[in-house]
Amino acid sequence: MDKNKMKKILFINFITMATFNMAHPVTPSLINALSMPTYMFGVLYSTMSIAHFVMSPIWGSMSDHKGRKRFLVIGVIGYGISQLGFGFIESTPLILLFRITGGAMSVAFITTCIAYVSDISSKEERTKYMSYHTATTSIASSAGALIGGFCGGYGYKFAFLTQFILCLIVAGIIYFIVDETIDKKQGKIKIYTKHLKKGNNNTRLTPILSTMMIVMTLVTIATTSYNSTINYYLESVLNMPTMVNGIVMAIAGFIALIMNLWINPYLSKKFNEKYTLVAACIISGISMVVAS
Repeated sequence: MDKNKMKKILFINFITMATFNMAHPVTPSLINALSMPTYMFGVLYSTMSIAHFVMSPIWGSMSDHKGRKRFLVIGVIGYGISQLGFGFIESTPLILLFRITGGAMSVAFITTCIAYVSDISSKEERTKYMSYHTATTSIASSAGALIGGFCGGYGYKFAFLTQFILCLIVAGIIYFIVDETIDKKQGKIKIYTKHLKKGNNNTRLTPILSTMMIVMTLVTIATTSYNSTINYYLESVLNMPTMVNGIVMAIAGFIALIMNLWINPYLSKKFNEKYTLVAACIISGISMVVAS
């Protein structure tokens, strides 16, 4: 394994994800400035998530054929342009279009970056370096939210413009320092689209697996609802400045990093997973009730 390549891609992932997360603290300011209804915050979140689901396997299959580097660059530049349109256009249909495009472009980088880490890591060390990748993403998300919150003090458009400029700079860094890991294949590209087709009706689910799927669905709905509205709550209900919004997101990301790296592994060794899960859900629920 080439450790120099690994250091480069982890550094690239850090600066890119920090740049990608700059706009989250100022998005409520955009919604309020354009007098959009409150449900638009959820709509903007969901459209980006849907674009992630649709495009992630497609970008992955394309990078398998044409190489990783070009799609890292395409993803960063595409996201920067999409965010510039998202932050400066005032037409709701166009804002949604830019949001969908932003989701499609950002996941081009995210998917390809994970594939790149897999390419250059050995089978024995792949899990470790995937953990490093996740850790850099978490830290970068907190840093990006903090930077975006401070930029938002000069107006939400300034934050979006700064994000666009940084995306161009990051794309240039990727172009000059990242090495290719895939030999380009000749012939027609086979694009993966099976995730968009009807599933197999013969799939059998055990009672335990069915229960866990229901639990995970409910937990995901709860956490997504929280993550997609906490920014709007802080700014529109509590009238907090974007700076505070960024600080709250940064602290939350830092706590999540500590939990994933140290606390959760410790709890898994000391306690039964079922009781840990139950306790986590209860504590989270009580915390949200008290906070609200």
